[in-house]
Amino acid sequence: MAIKTVLFDLDGTLIPFTQDDFVKTYFGLLVKKFKKFDPKFVVKAIWEGTKAMQNNDGTMLNSERFWQVFGKLVPVDLEEANEVFLDFYANDFNKTKDLLGIHANRSLIVNGLKQRGYNVILATNPLFPPVAVESRLKWIGLDYDDFKYITTFENSSYCKPNLNYYKEILKKFDLEANECIMIGNNIEEDGAAAKLGMDCFIVEGYIEGTLEGSGLRHGSLNEIFQELIRA
Repeated sequence: MAIKTVLFDLDGTLIPFTQDDFVKTYFGLLVKKFKKFDPKFVVKAIWEGTKAMQNNDGTMLNSERFWQVFGKLVPVDLEEANEVFLDFYANDFNKTKDLLGIHANRSLIVNGLKQRGYNVILATNPLFPPVAVESRLKWIGLDYDDFKYITTFENSSYCKPNLNYYKEILKKFDLEANECIMIGNNIEEDGAAAKLGMDCFIVEGYIEGTLEGSGLRHGSLNEIFQELIRA
């Protein structure tokens, strides 16, 4: 069947950077923001909270799972901690763009697909609040409203590569899997969509995982863009 909905991953797909570089920069900036607390505790709590979200079973939102774990490991008022996080993502976090030398602009791709009639969803792993996603989108010339839907830790109760993550999206918009394409850079996380019958395209440049033997289509972001607008 013809593709009607395009799902994009964000980090390493629309935003050109390696996960290792991003994580190092992210934590380097974040621990400065939480300077009143022991950095070791904060970093450990974030990692443990992230793991808990990655293993979430759908019984609560990812945000609820994160704070449940974070609150047990860091002796801080959670409302205060949340305010610090939100301020960080709206301000200090944006230094990442220059520190990693991000100069890409993806507005032509996303808006070009919309003009061709595609529904465009940002299927980024929902480990962050909306403000953190919004900031990252601005680094590449995009806005939150450029997408029909964006997965965040406030509206999702699973993470990639759990198939239920994709099922939640399909159910929410009454989508047929074979009318969707998942475009990403992670073989396991993004490639999982193929198990549900979605088309899947791996963007080269910042691939995570082993492409050989995966059976997944791959190429540049521009190649899949050109393919879709010609369809």
